[in-house]
Amino acid sequence: MHGISKIFQAEYITVLCGSALITPVCGALFACGCTWPGLGLEANCNFFDPQALSHCPWCASFFVGGISVTAAIFSGYLIAKKSIRFIDHRVKTDAGKFVTQLLAGITGFLLVAFACAWISASLQDYPLFIVRQPNQFGLTRLSRLYHCLNSIDN
Repeated sequence: MHGISKIFQAEYITVLCGSALITPVCGALFACGCTWPGLGLEANCNFFDPQALSHCPWCASFFVGGISVTAAIFSGYLIAKKSIRFIDHRVKTDAGKFVTQLLAGITGFLLVAFACAWISASLQDYPLFIVRQPNQFGLTRLSRLYHCLNSIDN
């Protein structure tokens, strides 16, 4: 009989989880209307609303969206796959190794998705990054953040 980590490899489960999570993550990060599979997915995204002041950066740009989603999911895969080297001698059970690898992969996926979303929103001047009101914090562009941080040093 094989252990759980031999039957279900964490890196592949991470890819499945990332694929299921990417649309609700898009909705949470961009407040664009994207949601869970079965609840409309991208059907309510502001990309499809011609009256919207700005459109979701991932949906509006096939290139930026594709690169961001691929980077996030592939990073989660790599982190889940490579994390076994760091946990192999610390975690004794196959189930513990599987869960640890899966959590590491999903965490990596979420961090890279967040970073890619921030860059995408900044480069496309998208005003609703994580916040529900435009320009709530005035940090919608990388240049504004740079100038803000620069003014603190002076």
